[in-house]
Amino acid sequence: MRGVYNTEPVRPTRASFPLKERRPQSRSIAAGIIGTVIFHLLFVFSLPRSYLLVDPSEVKESFREFDIEIITEPEEKEPQYAETNPQAPDNEPDETNNFSARNQQAANEELPDELSPDRTPATEGDDIPSTKILSGDLNPPIPVFAPREMQQPSDASVPTTTPSNPERIDPLPGFEDDVMVTDEGTGMTEAEEVEDPKISDEPVEGIETDTDDTDPFALPSTREAQRPTPQPRPRLPRAPPGPVRTQRAGVSQTGRVGYDAKFSQFGDYMERMVEVVTQRWHSMAAARSYRENGSFVRLEFKLRKNGSIGELYTTDTTAKALGILLCRSAIEQGAPYGPWTQEMVGILGDEQTITFTFHYW
Repeated sequence: MRGVYNTEPVRPTRASFPLKERRPQSRSIAAGIIGTVIFHLLFVFSLPRSYLLVDPSEVKESFREFDIEIITEPEEKEPQYAETNPQAPDNEPDETNNFSARNQQAANEELPDELSPDRTPATEGDDIPSTKILSGDLNPPIPVFAPREMQQPSDASVPTTTPSNPERIDPLPGFEDDVMVTDEGTGMTEAEEVEDPKISDEPVEGIETDTDDTDPFALPSTREAQRPTPQPRPRLPRAPPGPVRTQRAGVSQTGRVGYDAKFSQFGDYMERMVEVVTQRWHSMAAARSYRENGSFVRLEFKLRKNGSIGELYTTDTTAKALGILLCRSAIEQGAPYGPWTQEMVGILGDEQTITFTFHYW
């Protein structure tokens, strides 16, 4: 089957836009924009000038200045050795930064008028910047005996011997009759004449007395002076002697004066070390008859774990050269002070900085 087809090539057509129809619409949009701008300009310029001015005081009130300060965490206070009262009861405090050779809570003998913020007891002493709460004595106590006349033994303590049958005792060696005369004369007895005794080689038995007492003629014993017994002596606590500070404010707890502190091995170590240094310092000062009042020496050194010391130097002093030398010698001649325990090394490390303050008063 045959057909007739049109073989004429198709020509491409171009897109045509209806410009004549869109021109009025674009003009209206442009006119609207221009009108809006002109309206706002007229509105702004028609406003009073006072509306456009800003009061400076209002500007200051609307802005506030802030000082921003970055607060770092407060550093923890290092544990501090505190000298406690050996006669105070053992009582561990709730919280404290002090360590010592015993557990102890701060207390006053009397209730103070003011409480201290750092829980230190009120004490009365010298106007010296000291941390001591009591002045003790490191010398051993000397026993004191009471005078003899003050000790009156009781009658029960005097031994006496009383015959069991006094009626059967022969008061005289014979059977003499007593002859009494007038009051103005004297009494006398009559006895048979006895021949001269003869020497005999054979033993002569005596006359047995009619009594049951083993020692009927025993005389009452004299009162023997009893051995004096030591009397209780008021003594100071065994603590290093020194000037006691003066502080009016105290704590609310009453009892034996004490300091807040917790027991530690290093506290016991430090107490024995202070005793050794104090005794040596006092003995050297007494041997040289060194006298100085109102001065002090503050020394600082490194205490190592093996008990040796190093880097000893004077930080502050008002004493003379000899007074400084005695203090240095008291520390140096006592070394080494004994090795630390493993627990102490684990807590304290290999060394610690120690400060000693010596007061001449």
